[in-house]
Amino acid sequence: MSFIDAYPTQGEIDEGKYRSSNLRMTKSDSDPIGLFLVTYSAGGEKLLFRYPYESTLNPDEKKSDYSNNRFIMKDSLIVSYEVPKYDYSVVARDGLLTGFSDKALANLLAPTKPDFCGQKFEVKINDVNFVGFPTVVNVMKDGVHCHRLQQTDFVFNVVFALRAWVSPEMVATYQDLSRQLAVALCHEEHRVGYLSTQKQTMLSIVDDYSSHVETDCTLDAAIFSKCLESSSLAKTLRKVYDDICLTGTVQVYINNWIAINLCLKPKVSGLVFQRSWGDCPFVLQPQVLQRCIKAIRPYHAFLLTEEERILVDSLPLDASPTLVKLIRVSSPLKNLQSLAAEADLDMRQVVRLVASLVYWGKAMILFPLCETNNYMVAPLTNTSLNSLLVQRFQDHFPDLSLPMILSEFSMPCALKDHRDVLGVQQNPGQDVQVVIWLMRHRLIFQVHTFIHLLPKDANAGKSQAQYRLRMLSKSRHKAANEDDDDDIDLELSRDNDDRFPGPSNRLTNLRLVPSSMKQRHHSQPGELFAKFTAGERQTIFACTAKEEDLLLLERLSKYLNGQFHLEAIMFYENIRRSQLVALIDKFRDILLIKQHEEADIAYWIYMR
Repeated sequence: MSFIDAYPTQGEIDEGKYRSSNLRMTKSDSDPIGLFLVTYSAGGEKLLFRYPYESTLNPDEKKSDYSNNRFIMKDSLIVSYEVPKYDYSVVARDGLLTGFSDKALANLLAPTKPDFCGQKFEVKINDVNFVGFPTVVNVMKDGVHCHRLQQTDFVFNVVFALRAWVSPEMVATYQDLSRQLAVALCHEEHRVGYLSTQKQTMLSIVDDYSSHVETDCTLDAAIFSKCLESSSLAKTLRKVYDDICLTGTVQVYINNWIAINLCLKPKVSGLVFQRSWGDCPFVLQPQVLQRCIKAIRPYHAFLLTEEERILVDSLPLDASPTLVKLIRVSSPLKNLQSLAAEADLDMRQVVRLVASLVYWGKAMILFPLCETNNYMVAPLTNTSLNSLLVQRFQDHFPDLSLPMILSEFSMPCALKDHRDVLGVQQNPGQDVQVVIWLMRHRLIFQVHTFIHLLPKDANAGKSQAQYRLRMLSKSRHKAANEDDDDDIDLELSRDNDDRFPGPSNRLTNLRLVPSSMKQRHHSQPGELFAKFTAGERQTIFACTAKEEDLLLLERLSKYLNGQFHLEAIMFYENIRRSQLVALIDKFRDILLIKQHEEADIAYWIYMR
């Protein structure tokens, strides 16, 4: 049983087993309230399709059960001295849009002038925000832009109704989705006249029903239900709405020809954590994800959040073959550099493919699993004995207990020290699988070791040393909140190239270092530890160490600012862990050692 078995598959969504009645049970604030297709032509504005189309009556429109009881005074005869209260909300409790007739929506959402088209559309009324991207079809006549619509021209707009408090980033995402749909529909219109055909089909249904019934409250449901049966465009729009509410991703084809792909990252991340924890305790902000993607380095690995077979089957038909190749060779035991060599891919391409998987919520970044890695229980982990994860863990590992395993990671624990409750060494292969399962469900996280070089100034006393400690202790927070303009620079190291921290003899290794680190990490000419004061140098030289140890410490001093963990230093300088640990022991008196997570990668640990 997979950890996503409780969620519907894409095939079940396509078969119509999960529709609006099911989706409203799990609606979030980022989900659309409704989706509308409106047009404007010489015949006026028309609302061709809306979804969901169920009718919701206002409370004052419902008939009272005691209205015919002659012993109860009617409300109109009761004198009230209270100021009437008006409800300005147009969103019902079940998430449906109320208070707007189809004619009002058509007049509101369909621009009547081509000058208003081809740009973002946004109208806010009370607690609802309508966003779209109106587009004109056939406005060019003999190369001249027409300011008035011709007989054959028409305007169409795919509009999403959102809650008014949705973030501007989410509004921009829905506007981009509307733009993608508009571009695809225009392409198919010029290719085979697809939009005109679908418009005429839905318009004939609307006119036919409207001529028979004028005031029936079930008219909308009958019209749009018939449109779903007769129009492929209506079915596509319904699938767009359902996919957003259910999975947070849109992967549809317009007229089985043009692909539309979009990811609503807050929704996708919420579902990922909901599968792991039962709920989503935070809303992921775009800048947090951007920092995570920019923090990807060649020494990192990635772990798929779905099974390989399910992920490959869900990829679009035109997916890059290199992406499929990378997914098939992926392993949390290998870093990106090893995967690039194994798959015979360029390192830059591997980083971009992994970043795409992370963006779509299909992978998470971590350090390759090895015996020296330290892991600890995440603060938001549900440790209840009756949680759903306990049963899922039992299905995968019948002989193990999830609470017992988590208790072993209550303090930072190395994988090589992992033991069962009886103290007997477990199967090494099973140990790795257990850690992978826990990491995939975000129940544990890796703890890294960060180092500060803090030599005391022998001539300044304690005050300057304490000030230096306070300043350097802030580097962790400064690194986690770096400016978004600090782009990742992908370059190949060359001989005598001191822009990257690392030895010059690693000619084929890719270096990924923020551009702001290049200038402050280059080697300084002159004496050792030139950037330190005379008193600090005196303290460093007072340590009992050999000359080669001092040379190595000076070489590594650019990393000893609390922003690089041991694994990063080992990669950039091509040194073994034993060498680094031995150096730390020799200079322990002037080093501040801290253990915590890699903030940009493990962003989900403390967020709420």
